[in-house]
Amino acid sequence: MDKTLILIGGGELRKKETLKIDAYIAETAKKRAGDRRACGLFIPTASHDSMPYFNSFRKTYTSVFDIKADVALSVYGEMNFEKWQAKFAKADFIYVGGGDTLFMLDHWKKTGILTLIQDAYERGVPVCGLSAGAICWFRTMYTDSPEAVRDGQDVPYALFPGLNWIKDTISPHYNLRALDFDEIISYNRQDAIGLEDNAAIELINGVTVRSLSGGGHAYRLHVCGEKLEKSIIRPELVLYRVRRLNASVVELADALDSGSSGSDPVQVQLLSLAPGGIAQLVRALASHARGRRFESYCLYQKRIPQNIVVSAFLFSKYT
Repeated sequence: MDKTLILIGGGELRKKETLKIDAYIAETAKKRAGDRRACGLFIPTASHDSMPYFNSFRKTYTSVFDIKADVALSVYGEMNFEKWQAKFAKADFIYVGGGDTLFMLDHWKKTGILTLIQDAYERGVPVCGLSAGAICWFRTMYTDSPEAVRDGQDVPYALFPGLNWIKDTISPHYNLRALDFDEIISYNRQDAIGLEDNAAIELINGVTVRSLSGGGHAYRLHVCGEKLEKSIIRPELVLYRVRRLNASVVELADALDSGSSGSDPVQVQLLSLAPGGIAQLVRALASHARGRRFESYCLYQKRIPQNIVVSAFLFSKYT
């Protein structure tokens, strides 16, 4: 079962600033629900169970997308563990709101909600989040919190340990924090992700497969010597699990044809493809191109757990 995270850098649900991204989340939930009416479970722990926040979630997902909205309240003792379990069992997606990240993580661990979130994630329920709800899954997160005090002084924005589901470093609201965040990761020689407001990334099984934009961008930040290199995580990134070459080539060719405009490049990640099969794939792709010509450039290869080889290609389409 694929494990999915859809993570938004920031933006106001109340003002529907992230509506384009919300539409993608709603579509994902409806596919999971099938013939049923989809249900979204909102977790407002970071905002100390703000009900106006939940109302904004409901006005977007129910009023706009016809998804049933539910909420898991835990801060003030309104619900017990059995009620939370029942809500998680019905959810077609989980949405974690923004607020105080460190308080949220501490509270989840104390109450057992973290166990329920992790169980849903392992069962293939998409887990989505904004701001605090986007960064908490990472090994290291750039955030502030009233909970954070060192030597008797409040700590401003700084790097804190997250849940370590994703072995990476991340900053939300990157459009507002870029200068400080860039300086910190450059000093620590630490690659990272910068998520602007109204931008999101989707990860499947821990691998970033695409970015989504409602006006903002998602950046991959790479420290190379004394220089910080930035690249936009491309919205048209397509994920393919290539196990049987011949069964996948036509689908890949068609997707590249529909997903690319003119000579604009399309970035593609190929999973479970042995390194020796990559050249074979490119040759087979050309033979199925039906008069189209594709050029490819290998961006990187790496091996992730279970001996899966990840290869990222940049394909350019010419008609």
